[in-house]
Amino acid sequence: RCCFDLATMAMAFTSPGGRSRLAAGGGSLSNVSTRFIALCLAAGLIGAFGLSLIVGSFLPDALPTTTSGRPHNKKKKRFSGLRRNIGEKAKRIKTAIRDEFIHRGNHKKRPGLEEDRKGRGKHRIAIVIPYLSSASDQSFPPYFDLFVQSAGGSAALIDFLIFHTGLPSHILPDPTTLPSNVKLIDLQSSTRLAELLVRVTDRRTDESLATNDMDRTKLVGMITKAIEHHPYILVEYKPATGHIFAEYLTEYSHWGYSDLDIIWGDTPRWVTQEELTDWDIVTYSFGDQDRVYLRGQFTFHKNIDRINQLWRGCEYLSQADVRYSKLMKGSEQFKLESAEGCYSATVLNTNDIRVKYSVKALTDAEGAGAESANIYGLYVGLGRNRDRSVVWTAGKGEDDGHKLLGLPIDWFEDSDTAFGYTDVNNPLQWEVGERKKITSYRDKYGDDGEFKKCMYWAPKTYQRDICAINVDWFKDTVMLINGELYKQRFERYAFPNNVVSYPFFHFQEWKRYFRRGQLRSVEGRMAVDDLAGWVISENGATPFPQDITSRPDSAMARISQWVEAQERGASSAAGDVEAVTSLPSTKYCLRFSPHKIGGPKLPAVVCDEPVSWRDEGTVVILAAGEGWSGWSDPITDVTLALTAQIVLTGNNERDQALLDGLLDVAESSMAAWSIAHGDEQMKGQPSIFLLHIAGATRGFAERVHERFQKGTDGASKPYLDSSLVAAIFSEKRDAVSRNALLNMAAEASATRWVVSGLEVERGLVISKEASLFARRIAGIHAGVAGSAFVVPQFGASKDTAAAVSVTELLRDMSSIQEDLSYLDCAKCSVDVEKQGDIRVGDVVVQKINSLWKDATKSDLGMGEIGVETNAVLEATDSIKALLVQLLHRGQSKAFRHFDQSPIIMIDSLGPIDGSITSQVVPAAEELAGSRCYNALRLAQLAMLGYNLE
Repeated sequence: RCCFDLATMAMAFTSPGGRSRLAAGGGSLSNVSTRFIALCLAAGLIGAFGLSLIVGSFLPDALPTTTSGRPHNKKKKRFSGLRRNIGEKAKRIKTAIRDEFIHRGNHKKRPGLEEDRKGRGKHRIAIVIPYLSSASDQSFPPYFDLFVQSAGGSAALIDFLIFHTGLPSHILPDPTTLPSNVKLIDLQSSTRLAELLVRVTDRRTDESLATNDMDRTKLVGMITKAIEHHPYILVEYKPATGHIFAEYLTEYSHWGYSDLDIIWGDTPRWVTQEELTDWDIVTYSFGDQDRVYLRGQFTFHKNIDRINQLWRGCEYLSQADVRYSKLMKGSEQFKLESAEGCYSATVLNTNDIRVKYSVKALTDAEGAGAESANIYGLYVGLGRNRDRSVVWTAGKGEDDGHKLLGLPIDWFEDSDTAFGYTDVNNPLQWEVGERKKITSYRDKYGDDGEFKKCMYWAPKTYQRDICAINVDWFKDTVMLINGELYKQRFERYAFPNNVVSYPFFHFQEWKRYFRRGQLRSVEGRMAVDDLAGWVISENGATPFPQDITSRPDSAMARISQWVEAQERGASSAAGDVEAVTSLPSTKYCLRFSPHKIGGPKLPAVVCDEPVSWRDEGTVVILAAGEGWSGWSDPITDVTLALTAQIVLTGNNERDQALLDGLLDVAESSMAAWSIAHGDEQMKGQPSIFLLHIAGATRGFAERVHERFQKGTDGASKPYLDSSLVAAIFSEKRDAVSRNALLNMAAEASATRWVVSGLEVERGLVISKEASLFARRIAGIHAGVAGSAFVVPQFGASKDTAAAVSVTELLRDMSSIQEDLSYLDCAKCSVDVEKQGDIRVGDVVVQKINSLWKDATKSDLGMGEIGVETNAVLEATDSIKALLVQLLHRGQSKAFRHFDQSPIIMIDSLGPIDGSITSQVVPAAEELAGSRCYNALRLAQLAMLGYNLE
């Protein structure tokens, strides 16, 4: 150490900067002879230092350590510290010599830590994911936005190149919400993708292809059909990614592959400089280290030709023509090749590469340490500037679940709480102790000896190489160095409150059950800026506010943000039917089908027909008056969202009568809603009407178009000035999800408040005063977020398509039916008698109706005495308790057969900062069949703390 310090001083004397610094302190070294002497002194001292290194080399390579990484005795500890210091000093000498001598005259300042974090110098990784949707669902999977929004947090180091084959524009994410490092590349067709994949046969001559009755055109055609029918085949080509997509990777130092069922954490914080420079291939596992294979969820390679061609040892790729020729001739059945098998074995049998297998992944797979995520959920924090993504969950300790709740959502940016995390110089995981050689089953037992199968998805052929002996699943890093396998223990940074954090989370099980409605809070841009992240579970995503305890008495700040967001998205051409750009880009699902998972697991629900307001080929705008989004007041106005669904029978006369009758009902409600109630300064409130016609013909489509055209003087249908009318014309004679239509209509609202759930086919007509009452309630509750008002429903004994007054209704209750199960045109089927727990649903309806009648009579001066506030509060609390009770397992029948489909006037702002109602608790689009689960949304609102009245 003394030699090193003197040598450093000598080099400082010889450098121009060193001389000037010394001169400032009173010294001077300006003559050549003095500088020559100093150089000689430096050379001699460096030589002495080199001799000390030689002596040090006779010390043992590694010292026995305790589990904490500390030496067993003081003597060994002293020598260990000396060697560590020598190593550090040697690195500093190397850097000093390089900077002061080699690069003098063209020396650039070394990048700072923050600059190094953002750019990592010359290193940048491209993660390549080719995606081909299924024939039944031409869209990205429901969880795609989870991938996209979390991937933005890795922009400091990683670009994600996602190749698709001409997905419709309305299915693609809104470009304004796409992180800069997520790049969607349109290949236009599956044929173009197949042409890229065929590059794996580029060393096969035309003659060799011909011997298998194959040419490249025929091979492209066969691969095209294969990937269209079985998109999962694309995983076979992962090892050749660097070769197949070479022209897209020229600007990257590394390339890798992954999957879309990933939530990305602060990956750049976990990828070390050593992994980028010292290793040819790096792969992250969740802890199954006795399986030495390259993980499909995250593996990255140096972008050099020697590494990019390793895959050629897999003949199913390099000789793909032979494989497809056998398939064509019928001599062989198609069998999926596991890239994790062949490619991993090929790499293990290559002697001149360095590969690191590191335990840095979290998964939801059973037995893979994911118990905490399954119990407590996965937390995703976006950072104060929304420029990061950190994932974590509770540790495995008995009290760690409570500790998890006590941790701020932005803990990773607090230097007091998590200094070791905020300091980018501090590694989050590192190896300790000595490296020890390990063996595979082939190494120990040969080709025919004892064998233990360690994985079910890779052929047995490769498992003798892949399955390793004496490796600790969760404690060892495995390394392949020039053909030899080693293991070394690692340690990890102790995160605050004992939480567990990783660079990403692989939800291979949760994805089977994820549906779009469950993940709507992650889709696109949030309407407010104070969202801090999400809590993810197998049941979906819940937005996380900056302060989970925030339940403000005043919501005016949030309302201002919400209005600004609405205005940013508003159309500059309001009223132009061809340019309604303010409509949401959210995806909804009209039709579903069950998908078997296998084994004892319940089937998943798969969307067969996604739709969006931006889908011009499916959603037809019939009328778009200026008032529905232009002149309406977003705070005090209330939008009436109407839906209707008609299944045509083919009997034109009957179908026309049905269509005309339902449109009469719809227009009656729209007209009543647009009444200004005598105030000439107040314009009518906006309404939205979404119509689905199953089995529609061109004649019926034209009939509907004509119905919603205004007269030349604009006076025939003035309510259209404040209405949006749209239709979905379907050739199939099948009903679609009622709840999907409800969600579409409600989310198109340009106002904070919306009345949702009024389905025209149910024969319901609003009262004449409904618009006035709604606007009054919106004004009263403008300062508090998170309210929902249940609109009562009654059955009239006389037919009417016109709106009636509330006064008339209350004066003649003898002609009113409260049990709609006998009148409802879209009632749920009940296959059991109404007894036992089914009565709970009836009690809820009775209490709602009774409370409404008493309060409204008092309000209109028709009652004898006023309704006491305490009585109202007690009644509403009782209703909320009953609704929550419906969620209990013992109330399953009442839950399934809740007769009344609720109509709700609901606040777009949830009760907790950052929550948007349509994203947190949309109507469940999958549950809209004959057993309607109508009470689900009401019960969810009660459970989530909405002020339900």
